[in-house]
Amino acid sequence: SILGRGTTRVRALYPDVDIVSRKEALLLREEVREAFTFTFDAYMHNGFPKDELNPLSCKGEDTIGSYALTLVDALDTLAVMGNWTEFAKATRWVKGNLNFGEINETVSLFETNIRVLGGLLSAHLLSESFQENSETICARQLEEGGGDG
Repeated sequence: SILGRGTTRVRALYPDVDIVSRKEALLLREEVREAFTFTFDAYMHNGFPKDELNPLSCKGEDTIGSYALTLVDALDTLAVMGNWTEFAKATRWVKGNLNFGEINETVSLFETNIRVLGGLLSAHLLSESFQENSETICARQLEEGGGDG
């Protein structure tokens, strides 16, 4: 079990830290998954293909460079959470629509590097890892009742 690894060392280093049980960890994982899904769906319904969703107006706005930034930034999270259906939809959109040659805007180099380049690189690596290990990943998802099937 993942939670069993290093527990003794963690307790020795941080005696005041409570270590959650496997059951609690799975419940917390589902809370995080639900929160991410809620916010991602809100972006897709109200902000996409703009960069970000403005929480006050609930409308999309281009803030970094008109890259559908939130979608690109969320690719790796979709993969890590096992939502391969939305990951596939998002990567198809990125492949067919994201074109850096047609954008003539001043952008933040830092934001572009960490969110766009980082999102694309991690999504690529995760998709390759998924292809190489798809049977194991899918079996584990079914066993744990996670992911989108």
